[in-house]
Formats: sequence, structure tokens, C-alpha cells
Amino acid sequence: MNRRGRMDIEYLNEVIDYTIDAIEKGQKEIFDIFEHSRQECDRIQKELKALKARVNATIESVDSLVKLERAAKYKLMTVSRDFEKHSEEDIKAAYEETKDIQIKLSLERQKELQLREKRDDLERSLKSMLNILKQSEHLMMQLGVALGFLKGNLEDVSGHISDMNAKRNLAAQVIKAQEEERRRVARDIHDGPAQTL
Repeated sequence: MNRRGRMDIEYLNEVIDYTIDAIEKGQKEIFDIFEHSRQECDRIQKELKALKARVNATIESVDSLVKLERAAKYKLMTVSRDFEKHSEEDIKAAYEETKDIQIKLSLERQKELQLREKRDDLERSLKSMLNILKQSEHLMMQLGVALGFLKGNLEDVSGHISDMNAKRNLAAQVIKAQEEERRRVARDIHDGPAQTL
């Protein structure tokens, strides 16, 4: 094999090694993204589960306060209607009780609204992270296939190129030998029969 052919193969091997290194580095970075996405999905799912429990507890609290508010309003209406049977203190106490329940109910409804919004945001974040997780897993698989192909097949390509260079060198040597043989035959003809004639 001539020097140029050796240099071509060495250069090709360097390109192959550089490509494989770049793909392996990219594969590691994608694996880090995949692992981070998986951990983030786990964290969001745990947070979402706890948040859903809080939403349910708040809904139950709101339902309970709605019933208490209805009862307190009825009591206030009854006390106010029959103010002659009840003292001013009774009316005032019924009014204060209704007002306190309404304030608690308003706060719980606001809390429920905020928790629902947070839950919806977390569900969107989880959906997005699951999409990233799926894409990074798909990319890792594709890079694994490409890496396997490069490590296996490009070594074969390098071997084929070596074989092709060897065949080319052999063909060059055959042509060179034929040229030398023609020159020798021409010399022999020139020195022998041509001289005699």
C-alpha cells in the first residue's frame, strides 16, 4: 500500500473516531436530559398527588361551610323575624356567626380556586415533561442504533477501503510489470531481429 493510501485510511479512521466520540458525548448529554426529565416527572407526580388530595379536602370544606352558611342564614332569618322572642344579643350572635361562616367560606373558595389553578399548571408541566422524556428516550435509542452502525459498519468500510487500495496497488503493479515487459520485448526485438534485418 502506498503512502497516500495509508494517509487516506488514517484520515478516515480519525474522522470515524471523531464522529463516534461526538455521538457518544451527545448520547451522554441526552441520557442526562432523559434522567433529569424522569426525576422531574416523578417529583411532579408526587406533588400533583398531594395537591389533588388538598383540592379534595378543600372541596369538602367548602361543601361543609355551604351547609353551615345555609343553617346560619336560616337561624338569622328566624331570629330576625321573631325578634320579639329573641334578645338583641341573640340576633347579634346569629348575625356574627353567619358573617364568620361567610368569611370562612369565601376564603375556602379562594383557596380552592388557587389550588385548582396550581393543579392545572402541574398537569400541564407533567404533560410537557413526559413529552420531553419520550423524545429523549427516542433520541437515545436512535443514537444507540447509529453508534452501533458506525462502530460496526465503518470498521468494515475502513477494511473495504484498505482492500480497495490494495487492489488498486496490485493493478498498478500489474500495469507496471506489463509496461516493463513490453519495453523488454521491444528492446529484444530492436536488438535482435530488427538489427538483423
